[in-house]
Amino acid sequence: MKTFSIVTLAALLGATAAAAHPVPDSTITMSVADHAITAEVTIPLSELNLVYPLESADLTAQADGIAAYLTEHTQVTSVDGTWDVSFSDITSGESDADDHGHYSMLTAQMLLVPPTELTDFTLDYDAVVGEVLTHGVEVSWADADVLIGEIEADAKTGVVAPLQVELP
Repeated sequence: MKTFSIVTLAALLGATAAAAHPVPDSTITMSVADHAITAEVTIPLSELNLVYPLESADLTAQADGIAAYLTEHTQVTSVDGTWDVSFSDITSGESDADDHGHYSMLTAQMLLVPPTELTDFTLDYDAVVGEVLTHGVEVSWADADVLIGEIEADAKTGVVAPLQVELP
């Protein structure tokens, strides 16, 4: 009975700590470009470091590895097939003050190129959010300042559902 009480207490304390931990979300802010989608991706470094251990806050020497991690966790498809995905210009900086205060974050440029024409697509993105279940990703259109949707793990299954994206 003591084992059950200790395990139950530990689970409750862990759940309380997770619920009380205000963590800034990642963002993907997209724009329609000539035959492609460009996007700025931001990820809090504290969250990225949980799934991709960083050697330092200077991301220049780690940019290729981070780009590979992000690419591995990003798939885009449409009725025409699989899109090409690439990341570049990976830098670190400080966030603007918000509900979470100032924090260090990664900024990366993402390029999504369709196999034929630009059309509505499915964004299957699970960088950080696929492993840190309390994390989320806000996806929006830059030009219209419109929220497309949020990517998050299902609380019960841990599954991260793809996001359907309609062109503006």
